[in-house]
Amino acid sequence: MFDCNNRPAELSSFVGPDVRQLVDVDRYRAIYAESSASPEDEDRPAVLFGLEFYYLDDKMLQRLALEARTTMCHLGNSNVWQELGNTQGWWMGVQVGRFLRVLIGSCGEDALYKEEELLEVISVVTNSLPAIGKLAEGFSGISVKRIDSVSYGSFHVALEWRWYALLLTYEVHKRISGKVDFEAAYRDLLEGLVGLASIKYNDRTIQNELTEEMQFYCPCVKNIWIGMLVLATSSGVDFWANLQIALEKILNEVHAKSWKRTKANSLLFQAWLVHGIASLYQYRLLDETTFKETPIITLPPDYTILDRALKEVTLGALPEDNLRTFLLLLKPIYTKWWPIKYDLVITLWEYFSKRLNSPFQLPQEPPINLACVSRSPKGIIDQAAQHSTQQAFDSLSTHTSSFKSYITLMAFMLRHLSTSSQKTKVQILFNRTILRFAPPKLTSLTEQAIYNYTLLTLAMVQATPYQDDYPRLSKQMLHFNLDQLTPNSDVEVAIRRITVLVLANMALTILFTERAFDKTSHLRQVLEGLGRAYRKFGDRLQTVAPIVAEAMGTVYERACARGEFEKGDEQFLAGGDWLERYLKSCPEGEMEGVMTVFSRTLNLLRRRSTTLFRPELHADFVEPLNSFVLPRIKEFFAKDTTIAMPIVAEMAVQFTLCAPDPVALMELVSFFAEHSTAGLELRLQYIKALVGSDRMKEVDERVIVRIWLKLAIQNGGEQLVELSRVVCGLGVFQEICSIAEVDLCEGKDDLMGLFFKALGDKYNEKDSRGQLEMSLKVNALFNQFDAWFPSPTTGLLIRIISMLVVAIKECGQVIYKRGNSACLLHLAFSKFFLPSSVLTNRNVPNDLVLAMGKVWHRIMDVLGQMSYLEDPVIGDYAAKMMPKWAPQFLKFKTNADAVKPFLVFFTSRNEAFVKFALNKYLAYYVELNGAAPKLQAEIGLKLLTFLLEALNNAQDNGKIAMFIGIVAPATLEHALLVHDQSLSKPVANELTSLMLTSTQNGSNLIKMELKSALASFTKKHLRINTSNYFRFMYKLADQRPEFIESLISTIRLELTETERLRGNGEDQHLRRMLSQLQGAVEASFNKVNKRMNTFVTHCSEQQQSI
Repeated sequence: MFDCNNRPAELSSFVGPDVRQLVDVDRYRAIYAESSASPEDEDRPAVLFGLEFYYLDDKMLQRLALEARTTMCHLGNSNVWQELGNTQGWWMGVQVGRFLRVLIGSCGEDALYKEEELLEVISVVTNSLPAIGKLAEGFSGISVKRIDSVSYGSFHVALEWRWYALLLTYEVHKRISGKVDFEAAYRDLLEGLVGLASIKYNDRTIQNELTEEMQFYCPCVKNIWIGMLVLATSSGVDFWANLQIALEKILNEVHAKSWKRTKANSLLFQAWLVHGIASLYQYRLLDETTFKETPIITLPPDYTILDRALKEVTLGALPEDNLRTFLLLLKPIYTKWWPIKYDLVITLWEYFSKRLNSPFQLPQEPPINLACVSRSPKGIIDQAAQHSTQQAFDSLSTHTSSFKSYITLMAFMLRHLSTSSQKTKVQILFNRTILRFAPPKLTSLTEQAIYNYTLLTLAMVQATPYQDDYPRLSKQMLHFNLDQLTPNSDVEVAIRRITVLVLANMALTILFTERAFDKTSHLRQVLEGLGRAYRKFGDRLQTVAPIVAEAMGTVYERACARGEFEKGDEQFLAGGDWLERYLKSCPEGEMEGVMTVFSRTLNLLRRRSTTLFRPELHADFVEPLNSFVLPRIKEFFAKDTTIAMPIVAEMAVQFTLCAPDPVALMELVSFFAEHSTAGLELRLQYIKALVGSDRMKEVDERVIVRIWLKLAIQNGGEQLVELSRVVCGLGVFQEICSIAEVDLCEGKDDLMGLFFKALGDKYNEKDSRGQLEMSLKVNALFNQFDAWFPSPTTGLLIRIISMLVVAIKECGQVIYKRGNSACLLHLAFSKFFLPSSVLTNRNVPNDLVLAMGKVWHRIMDVLGQMSYLEDPVIGDYAAKMMPKWAPQFLKFKTNADAVKPFLVFFTSRNEAFVKFALNKYLAYYVELNGAAPKLQAEIGLKLLTFLLEALNNAQDNGKIAMFIGIVAPATLEHALLVHDQSLSKPVANELTSLMLTSTQNGSNLIKMELKSALASFTKKHLRINTSNYFRFMYKLADQRPEFIESLISTIRLELTETERLRGNGEDQHLRRMLSQLQGAVEASFNKVNKRMNTFVTHCSEQQQSI
């Protein structure tokens, strides 16, 4: 029975047959007397120590006792065992055990030996028993699996002897009361077992091994412990009192030896030993017939030893690493093996409540293991939950801080009490732990202490469904003053402390919400305290607002998911001081999440309204949101920030739909939908959401149409399908145009063209009165059109100007009212086509120049179709378009780009309007004031030069001829009369030369136009500016001798007419000048011929050389 090497390992909590035999004391006589002591055949004697006997009498008992004592003495010496050999030594030891069993089985009333002899034998045997501890002291290890066979044998036979000796004493004690001291023998063996455990404890190499190392050297030792517990039950011996005596004795003996007896070692050893004893309570006996389980140990457990140890612990007897081990040893005792005793956590609170300022960290542990790390209400709730689950309870280890282990134990106790419906005990736990703190002590807690206290509180709240202590718990947390400095602390410390306090209260608020507890008073007082702290510490408390915001988001998200708010939810917004500060400093990354929460909140408030939304019924929510959040939304909307566009538009819609009345609603609609600086995409999202809402009918139809017009100018029809469908059905829209919904909503890009064409068609269908009313309505829609787009991009400006051109073309009579400076046509010219910056040529935006460069010719085409000759206003606009835009177009990089608008216009079919506009241009730039040029005449002449160059490149002879017919007279006169120092004269000369060059392409029409111009020029200036005239003609002859030669006859006729008018006969001076002109023509011909001959000669020489 005492040979664990030959026994299979235990795989369950059911004990095997050897333990059954060990503890079944009442059957020893039947088992051992029959099988070991009495011979089965009377003719065969029993044999012990080589002695044969048929029965035990006084003499045989003395002889066997002597042999037993001798054997025990010999085997007590390891050298003797070594000499005998393990087999022989083991056999001899077993003989002693058999002898003891014979005595146990034979000491009944029918014994043949005297009582005195038996008592003498017991004395002899017990005095010869070896001390178990002494045998174990020589072991080289702490497990019998690792010791040599001699030590193993001597140790196990000694265990057998001592156990049977105790049973023998017990049997005698039962028969002969007062003759033997059974309790002394019991205590002696108990002391040996405790001593054995102390040796094993002392042999450990690492402190953490305690939680994994069994208290027993081997299963045989464990079985004796089980036997001791069972024997205590049957004998009535006080096991726990004797254990306490044995512990004190062994600890004193150890202290007298080499092992230093410290408080920590003493407490750990006691806890470890009791842990091993308590573990035996889990073993069961299984009835193989009925399969009924019964506990093998029925002795009531006793917490006295542990309670004393706990008392020492509360006084700070254990450092952190020892305390972790201590709690791990106690855990299964108090929660599993013995009846659950919740007093454990109350006692431990005496320790932890005094040390909450500690992080409960070991020096070698990294800082990440510190308790005070989370700054998230949900994070600290999750952290508390992690420490309060059954999984956390099952996985406690020495890596878990003592305080977190305590939290886990507390949560276990609360779960157990709650499951067993022991509400009163749950309240006791709250009252005698976290609610026991006095307010003065709370104010002295540091940041770390508050965090630890919060972690425990949250874990306890989550561990039980009972809410009876919530009011007191709220009151307790409110004892922490947010704006009060702790003694001897600076501002930074105070701010960190406030941050943790807010974190604690917000986490508790979330748990209150999850349990539908009315948190109104709690949250209101917390935020009032935070407001005082803000007024005291200012922006240094920026770390606090995000904590409140996260808690609010969690609570409101839960409300939105459930479809209703809980009591006190509105208090987050009532304490608006924190919210206002948070929204001002909130990072954009967090802002989207916060705005999403607010949007869903407003949406829930609206959904809860059975009929029309009434803000006064939800003033606690709506008023703070309007005060603090709406201004920020307007700011985001107006600035077109990088905040995610959908949520900004969504929030704008929610605030609009929650407006208290139609007036307030229209104000919000006007702000968000018509805001000049708001992003296009943002407004489009806003309008789309608003269109589908239930309050759309409260919006002024004209506003919707105006919004649609603005968006249609900026977007294609595909993006406005939903809005276009709504607009098409509006009465205001149908009054001014008739467009089929299918046409308006088919996604065409040119919505404005379609709209203005329909306007014109509708206008033509009406009588004069109807036309007047329609014109007023249309111009009212476009009221302050120039302010619709304050800072348009080039692309948008092109769209705006193009739209205005289409408007004038399709329905000019609708949008133009003479004398009404607010009509759309006047706005088009005064703000876009001919703004004051263009009229004065000052600070003209480059974007406007680029835009007009693309659509200027279209404006001119439209003006050409209007009554520019009859209407002075239209005529004035038409007259200014060319001269006022010429300086602006010269800003383009290339000449071709600069003249392109004029070229497209000049080559149009409306030649009458082209001549009108070009003559106005010549009058503005080229025609002279006497002999003085106009201001910026060189600019006007440059563009004319670029235009003629472009016409020459295009070889459009008809347009060239028309150009010369219009431009040549004024240009020739400019070149003749302007002073040589004038900046415009070289440009005029260049243009004149270019016109002469144009005659080289062989077009008679061009030549005729230029000859006609020169003939008129000759007739006007030959007689009054004779010298200047001929000098000018000399220059022309040098450039185009053949063309001037063709004019000689015309000049001669004019010369003759001049002589006639003067009446002096032939004027030799005139004739000499004419002759010189002819000579100049011939000289020019000679130059040309000479250059030609030289060129031919050069070519011949090159050909010959080749």
